[in-house]
Amino acid sequence: LATSDGSDVEDVEEITISSLREETARAVEFDENNSAFRVLVDSESTLPDAEPTQSLSRDVSLLTYSSEGVYSSTQEFSTIEDDFASDIELLSTEGDLVIGGYTEGEFDDNQRKGLSGTDAFISVLSADDSDNPALVNILQFGTDGSDVILDLEKVSEHKFMVLWREVPIDSSDDTRYRVSAFSSEGIKLSPDP
Repeated sequence: LATSDGSDVEDVEEITISSLREETARAVEFDENNSAFRVLVDSESTLPDAEPTQSLSRDVSLLTYSSEGVYSSTQEFSTIEDDFASDIELLSTEGDLVIGGYTEGEFDDNQRKGLSGTDAFISVLSADDSDNPALVNILQFGTDGSDVILDLEKVSEHKFMVLWREVPIDSSDDTRYRVSAFSSEGIKLSPDP
């Protein structure tokens, strides 16, 4: 395991997230000081406890560890349906970050975009407390088709881009790849398709 600048992190080679093998680690991101790192996971268990999730479905979790690999905290992002993690990106030198994923459900204060399939979502977190960043915004977006976030990329302190895929409902239509701009507060700057 190495930090964002390529230096080795103590002797951390493997981290056990839970005793079950139902989780899928999607991304790792170090904090701005390389003193801790976060692992983005989707699982049918609360982590690292390995108990069923509150929604009894697959949920997204953000696990925080010290640079020595010592577990610190977990934040969950979930609907009552299955939710999947895609990527994590550090947004600022203060440690603000964004996670991206896709869901079969509907987040609070959001609305499903498609009648079936998945919607893309981003969650922006503020690093006021580095162990447990505060949620700033969750935004669910997409089309009538099935939408999945593929990648997140910071372009400035105030903006990030999202690469996402749309699989149309009509199987005779081509899959479309889209890039959308967002503010660091999680406001979509690009027009909807």
